[in-house]
Amino acid sequence: MGASNLIDGDQALAIESHFAYWDSGYYLRIAESGYRPNGPERAFFPLYPMLTRLVSGYTGLSLLRSGWVISMMGFLAGGVLLHHWMRAEYGARTALWGLIWFCFFPVSFFSIGFYPESLYLFLSIGAIYFARCGWFPASGLCIAIAGAARPVGFLLAVPYIVEFMLQRDFRPVRWLKFITGASIAPLGTLAYLIFLAIQGGGADPVALYNDNLEQHWRMSFAWP
Repeated sequence: MGASNLIDGDQALAIESHFAYWDSGYYLRIAESGYRPNGPERAFFPLYPMLTRLVSGYTGLSLLRSGWVISMMGFLAGGVLLHHWMRAEYGARTALWGLIWFCFFPVSFFSIGFYPESLYLFLSIGAIYFARCGWFPASGLCIAIAGAARPVGFLLAVPYIVEFMLQRDFRPVRWLKFITGASIAPLGTLAYLIFLAIQGGGADPVALYNDNLEQHWRMSFAWP
């Protein structure tokens, strides 16, 4: 299902509609009517469409425009945070070049489409930046929110653990911060899996998700 199936009238003429293709239609459907039992849209995590619906409800903007605003804000916020991080660690020149590549990398156009990519990118930058600063609860919170945005959010646990080990500060207070953040980190993904389990009548949510991927997308998660 393409996004054009859910774009009509004035929306089809809006500039935002040119950034809504391919899987955007599934996010639009979730924002409009939620998840259907056994629907293929269950492959897409809920944070972005939920925020889209929330912004639309409070501002009166269409779902398409609301999602586009979220994408643009995520892209801008990610760029600002990345520049701040790189400037602090590598200097102004490197930070500037990093920001340029961030904005003009060949696939950066996905960050302003009707997708959760910019939101996830911002949260990923935040998760790693806060971990590098030793603010592990904040990093864990970013990972939790990212886990509600994209199914690969759990991979942010890798830099989270690596940063803690590289800093070589194993005082009890640091362990407490690390464990607190680690306890928060999986909550976003777990919340969606619990929803799938409830919707599936108590079935194994991971199996449900994998079955959905195999049935509708011919792919699945597997160990390396």
